[in-house]
Amino acid sequence: VTIAGDIDGGFNLTLDAGAEGNVTINQAVGTTTPLASITVSAKDLELAHNVAVTGDLAVTGLVTLQGNITVSASAANLGGGVEGSGKSLVLNVAAATLDSGTSSYNNIADLTVTGNVELNGTLTTSGNQSYGGGATLIGDTTLVASGVSVGDAIDGGGNNLTLTPAGSQISIVASGASNIAELV
Repeated sequence: VTIAGDIDGGFNLTLDAGAEGNVTINQAVGTTTPLASITVSAKDLELAHNVAVTGDLAVTGLVTLQGNITVSASAANLGGGVEGSGKSLVLNVAAATLDSGTSSYNNIADLTVTGNVELNGTLTTSGNQSYGGGATLIGDTTLVASGVSVGDAIDGGGNNLTLTPAGSQISIVASGASNIAELV
């Protein structure tokens, strides 16, 4: 499924390419009038432009960034991982779930989530990771980055948190941390 033109309007959009299909969005989504929500079921979603919805963005497959991308939504669930291709991703959301338990979040330049985030697995950026709200670990989590900032506290949920420098060192700023099984 390829979207070659802009998409606007306050409606729900479902794109289902099947377990082996791909969805490509080559133009802006919701620039003039944000969509109500977007659900994508595909092996891969290629994003070349920004996305704006008033509700939720849910993607089951891998998201491949074709440019620096901003997603504006109430919530974003990117359960299939992100291939950053050296580009930055901004999730302008109240809540995000980044669960790489069976997926990967790799080759992202900078990752910014403006709201609260649930984390699991390994998230790799060459630059910084910034979480504007609190961070909740929903599984053992490894953050590979130059710097990590969390606007509120980190709730470990009894899981491990590993911080690995993308370069020679890593810095972390958080207002507090609790219930982390092990910090490495």
